[in-house]
Amino acid sequence: MVQMVREGADSGSLPNSTDFMNEFEISRRTVARDLDFLRDEERAPLAYDDARHGFRLTDETYTLSPVRISRQKAFGGGHKRQGRAVEDGHQASSALNASKPEMTSNSSSSMPLWRRPW
Repeated sequence: MVQMVREGADSGSLPNSTDFMNEFEISRRTVARDLDFLRDEERAPLAYDDARHGFRLTDETYTLSPVRISRQKAFGGGHKRQGRAVEDGHQASSALNASKPEMTSNSSSSMPLWRRPW
């Protein structure tokens, strides 16, 4: 959403709730909750411009803060899977280990991911 607001400011066409609904295929209520979250929790300087009928940033230097999560969470290791195999005392999905060995090694390390507000 923040990226759409930035792009809208650059192009001169500010996005509104309908634009967010169409872009992300979400309900108007979800748009409202996401905008509230961005303003309240992420301190995003979002404001609705009545004259231009869309949202804008009141501080163009605003950026979302990075989030650090484990590889396991990033690649779905936190979900329960059927057919888990026990190897050397560690539970692992056989299919995941066979197809993506680089993802399962060192799964406790963290990697930065950027928040996406949708």
